[in-house]
Amino acid sequence: MVTGWTISTMLIGLATSYSDVLWLRYLLGVFEAVNFPICLLLIARIFPANERSLAAGIFQQRRCAGYAGGPKLVIFFSTYYNWRYSFFATGLLGLLWLVPWLLIFRHPERRALHWPGSRAPKLLP
Repeated sequence: MVTGWTISTMLIGLATSYSDVLWLRYLLGVFEAVNFPICLLLIARIFPANERSLAAGIFQQRRCAGYAGGPKLVIFFSTYYNWRYSFFATGLLGLLWLVPWLLIFRHPERRALHWPGSRAPKLLP
């Protein structure tokens, strides 16, 4: 989903018409809509119940930081370069974020006690 979001974001920078931007924004929305439920699902599967609120809070803080910093990034590139570069830069940040995520988040079922079917302790006899 991150790859799809990143590619659709970068393609908006190549758009030549309003129609192109509109359809690429729809595509972006499809990929972005999946982000929140999947992140909460992963938090529920990986973290024990007493740590989930902190993990969800960190996830939500990241979203808020993006909302706060995104417009500044767009204004910077639009002012000093071209509005298209703001979409390329945002997409590039998504790709750069994806690399450590894929390196760190390998085989979560081996690390998480609460992953379905893993070595989670049985609470009921």
